[in-house]
Amino acid sequence: SNIIRGNSIIGSTAYGIAVYMPSETEVESNNTIDSNTISAVVGTQNSGNSGAGIYVVGAAASGTIVRANHIKNCCISTTSETLAPAGIAISNTKRCKVTENDISGMTKYDGIRVVVCASIVVSGNTVKMPASNTTAVGGICVMNSTDSIVSSNAIEGETSCNRRMIAIRASAAKTTGTRVVGNTIKAGAAYAGIDVFGTNLTTAVAEDTLISGNSIVVGSTNIPYRSAF
Repeated sequence: SNIIRGNSIIGSTAYGIAVYMPSETEVESNNTIDSNTISAVVGTQNSGNSGAGIYVVGAAASGTIVRANHIKNCCISTTSETLAPAGIAISNTKRCKVTENDISGMTKYDGIRVVVCASIVVSGNTVKMPASNTTAVGGICVMNSTDSIVSSNAIEGETSCNRRMIAIRASAAKTTGTRVVGNTIKAGAAYAGIDVFGTNLTTAVAEDTLISGNSIVVGSTNIPYRSAF
């Protein structure tokens, strides 16, 4: 296990912090990433496929805790979704906990993204999405994953931010068993406060999703909650 704590990281061209174990055997790593301040991650490395403030990837990164970090304005020049662009990105791993982080100023892509994962907890985070962001799937996005919990987060979009605040998405595979509970959402002009959607009724559907006890405020012409597929 490793502890990454109390660092200030500004202007990286790839990632702020990366726990990168994509080809290793599954291990309960017990890594902890906490109380770091990360900003202005550019994302020009790897042909524009980088840019996350914190990037946790791979089976051997299972059990990583990402807690109480302050992240602002990452993925500045990221051009692709291939490597999970977000303030905090959790990819291809299990049982990680993303809690009590503060994410703001993401002019591109998501605040938090969970993709191809199992049993991830995203709880107690604050995500503020600017109006200039036109590429985010959601302030918090869970994609192609199983048994995730998204609870007690505060997600806010600026008045004219036309993005989803929480997105439960199935694209290349099913997204199943997601629990979206007790979140506070102030969505402004968001397409939807909470959006559960897929791209194929057979192979890429979001199913067995629980939406309960959330507080959602949206503009008068927008949708508090939408489900498609």
